[in-house]
Amino acid sequence: MLQEALKSKNIPAPHGCYSQGIRLGDFIYLSAQLPLEKGETEAKGSIEEQTEKCMKNIQALLAAQNLTLSHILKMDIFLTEINDYQKMNDTLEKFLAEPFPSRNVCGVNALPSGARIQIGCFAVDTRALEVMCADDHCDEDGGFCSCK
Repeated sequence: MLQEALKSKNIPAPHGCYSQGIRLGDFIYLSAQLPLEKGETEAKGSIEEQTEKCMKNIQALLAAQNLTLSHILKMDIFLTEINDYQKMNDTLEKFLAEPFPSRNVCGVNALPSGARIQIGCFAVDTRALEVMCADDHCDEDGGFCSCK
């Protein structure tokens, strides 16, 4: 099998037939994370606290691959109260830096474990490309360079 299931002992285990994340080559797909800490079964706290818990779970999964939040290209965010959008966004700004990932935000009727938010991500491990670009693998005539 080419794909590898991603796991982190620092976040709750999946409750169903899904992986915390899947890696295929440099592509990393993280399942939507609930605002739960290990051992919790019900989400608690404000939307800011729940957003922070989701992001810490995402950080833990990426850290298990020696990656950071800066490797995220796309986020999918589900909110049970669309009026929580601004508070969620303000909390995300504490975790993310420009260039920000692209993202979808959807209002939903309900989420598992009484959560107000759930966040999933797509990330790319760009470390090999960064090494290639640092070595300036462009041709001498200034032709095509995939690093620019």
